[in-house]
Amino acid sequence: MYTKLKKSKRIGEKMSFYVVLIIIIVALIGILILNQRYSNSKIDTEVYARKQLIKKNKALSAENAELRSQMLSSNNDVGHHAYKNAKRELRKILDSYLENGKLKYYDIIVTSNLATKHPFFEYARSFDFIIVSDIGLINVDVKSWGEKTFYHFDVPDEHDTEMSNSNIEKVVGHYISQQYHDQFNSSRKSIYTFTETVQPNRVIYDFYDYDPYQLAANNAKALKDHIEQNFNFKVQSTGVIYFSDGTVNIIQGSEERDKYVDTVSTKSSLRRIISEAIELSKHPLNKEQVDRITAIFK
Repeated sequence: MYTKLKKSKRIGEKMSFYVVLIIIIVALIGILILNQRYSNSKIDTEVYARKQLIKKNKALSAENAELRSQMLSSNNDVGHHAYKNAKRELRKILDSYLENGKLKYYDIIVTSNLATKHPFFEYARSFDFIIVSDIGLINVDVKSWGEKTFYHFDVPDEHDTEMSNSNIEKVVGHYISQQYHDQFNSSRKSIYTFTETVQPNRVIYDFYDYDPYQLAANNAKALKDHIEQNFNFKVQSTGVIYFSDGTVNIIQGSEERDKYVDTVSTKSSLRRIISEAIELSKHPLNKEQVDRITAIFK
């Protein structure tokens, strides 16, 4: 009897051992399954994140390509003849200031020669010429627009007091700008430049993707900031929008002058702006500094 009980006890202990072993095995299998699922989930997350990163990089590349295209296309606003005439007029003005001693030295950088990978490309390429001289930078964007153009109209109109003389063209320009802006339901201040084309039974207003005046102001300042950071000396930077064919087709929204840019439409006004830049220069550059700046564009 005792022997049978002892044997039964051993069998029970053996059974308990197997049960515990089975439980451990099942638990390990469960842990392995959960770990596998976690690993798969982690891989899926990483794959998703990688795809999103690739997608974002593609979007950024597309934006950069569009910006570069915009910079390049901005220079298509002037014909070859007007471009050459503008460069010749700039040399004539600058040489006259060399002769009378107001300028010591200068160099004209033609921005169409800049590579798209140049570190200053996105700032410099919106201009046709960058004049580097002992009085700093004069950045010239030449325009020769044949169409009637409403230029630099702000929304909301912050210059309505200028309308006291009842300039009907400006009134129309601000009205069209406001109507165009309202479709975006935006409270942000915006500035628009657009052309007017009259066709039988309709008038078409075609809006630019950018405002030349604002672009020139921003990029003239950006060039100043980057050059000062690179060379650790102060430099003056002035942007000039030069409408080489006069203002017959240009309606300017505001006569207000920005700190970094001005708009001119005649040879005499171009000379005046360069003269003012010379007179107002606070940070004259020596020959070595001028050569160092010039070298980065070549």
